Formats: sequence, structure tokens, C-alpha cells
Amino acid sequence: MGFEVRSAGVCARLAGLVACIASVLSPLAAGAAGWDSRVSTGFEIRGETALAGPGEFDFWLTWLEGEARRDLDERVELVLAGDFRVIGYDFDGSPFAPLPEPWEQVHVLRLRPSLEIGLSDAWSLVAGPIFEISRESEADVSDALRGGGAFAVGYRSGDGLEIALGLIVQSEIEDDAYLAPYVRLDIPIVAGLHLTARSETSRGGDAELVYRFLEDFELAFGGGYRRERFRLNDDGTRPRRKGVGEEESSFLAARFAWTVVDPVRLEAYIGTTLDGEVRLEDRRGHKLADADYDAAPFGGLRIGVRF
Repeated sequence: MGFEVRSAGVCARLAGLVACIASVLSPLAAGAAGWDSRVSTGFEIRGETALAGPGEFDFWLTWLEGEARRDLDERVELVLAGDFRVIGYDFDGSPFAPLPEPWEQVHVLRLRPSLEIGLSDAWSLVAGPIFEISRESEADVSDALRGGGAFAVGYRSGDGLEIALGLIVQSEIEDDAYLAPYVRLDIPIVAGLHLTARSETSRGGDAELVYRFLEDFELAFGGGYRRERFRLNDDGTRPRRKGVGEEESSFLAARFAWTVVDPVRLEAYIGTTLDGEVRLEDRRGHKLADADYDAAPFGGLRIGVRF
């Protein structure tokens, strides 16, 4: 399904989200004393791209994510973060022929509670567990669980510089443990211009050059890497049943953000994947097939609220 069909419901979806957020914002704010919280949701569409071998595919993505922070004392801050994503894949022909089309709708839930412990005015430690359920629709939850943790050392200066570097360690679905750097950077360059980078989960990370202007507006350009690995359901032929799917890509993107009214923020972004791969494994993690795919355009809208 192409951009024309899928975009028809995007405006209605976002209008409903704005109305919903407006209706719940006041009571949430009243009951959230002591918390610094943010919630965002949105919708993304990626255009059709050719696979190496037979077939093409595209997908849509929607999500809900949030973070809440609260000081436990002068040196310890509790951070509750998480996200839920639904990804709808549409394959036109199978890249793994004679195997059938690999998967359809994928659900991913990530929870990341952590503590940030101040060692001094500048230095801190960041540590916490990571819980994840990553599965195709109707796949067994017990077969889709992943767990692990993250640890980092952070530094903040009075001029806005923030650096946190560490390690993410997490179990995989039918594979060796996932190891990746934990990165959180915010580096001021000149007034209004700064460099940011984030890599805090198994989904990957990104870096952006961000320019803020006229107080309420922001332009950004950057790139990154995305990855999802998930348990499949028991539909289809025997090799595929309860197997493992994986999709990954690198990308470049441009983003525009507008703080409509405090605390509501709207974002629109467009970009392109540079290269990517889809991979299909059996229930024991043995590769059945994989296929590269070409560059593809994508675009999305996001609305966020802070309270």
C-alpha cells in the first residue's frame, strides 16, 4: 500500500490525538506534582523499496512513548521511560522464495527505569534494567521476552554541555547477547546551534545537528541506525513458525519542530534509508534467508506534551 492510501487517515488520527491530549492534560498536570514528564505519539510511513531478489515492501509505524523524572533526594533522580511501537509491514511478493511472505504486524514494548546518581555537581552515574517484548502479532509473549541493563558515566557543565557514555547489555531472541554503546550527548556549538546524539535501547541510535530559532522553532538534520528483532507467530510453513524476524537500516533525515503552545510540540520529518536488510530465522535462530533492500523515502509526524 502506497503513500496515497495510508496518508488518508493520518490527519484524522493526529486530530484525535490532539483532542485526547488536551482533554487529559489538566488532570495529569494536577496529579503530577514533583514529576517532570513528557509523552509523545506519532505516525510514520516509509515508501516502497525493492528487495534483492523477488519482491518489494513498505511499512507504516505508530508509537506512544514517555519519560517521567523525579528527584528522590539532592543527588538521586528516578527516571521512568518506555515506548510501545506497532509496525505494519506490507510485502509484495516474498524476498525469501520459495518461503512465503515473512511477517506482517510487529509489536514492540520497551521499559527502561533507571537511577541517575550525582557524584558531584558535574559527574554522575546512570544505571537501570531494560525490559522488552518484541513479537509479531499473536506470537507467544513468553517467547518474545528480552532483558538486560544499561550503565553509563555522565558529565554536565554549566554551559549546557551534557555527555553520558556507557554500555547496553541485553539478551537476544535466539542469539548471543546484544552489546552496544550507551550514548547521550548534547554539545552546544554556538548560540542556538548544538549537536545531539542518542543510543539508549536495542532499537539503535541517531545524531542530529539542531538549530533553534525564534524561541518556538527548531530545524535539525542528522542520521542514524534502526534495528528491530522479533519473535514470529505460528502461521505459515514449518520453517517459519515461531521463528525470528529482523529488519535493520541506516538513514538520513531532516526535522522541523514547533512549540505551538507551552507545553505542546509538533514535529514533522522526512528522510531516506541508505541501505537495509531483512532476515528470517527458524525458531532456534538458524538463518533461513536474508535480503538487502534499496534506499526508500520516509516521512512522519509527531506530537508531544510536557507536564
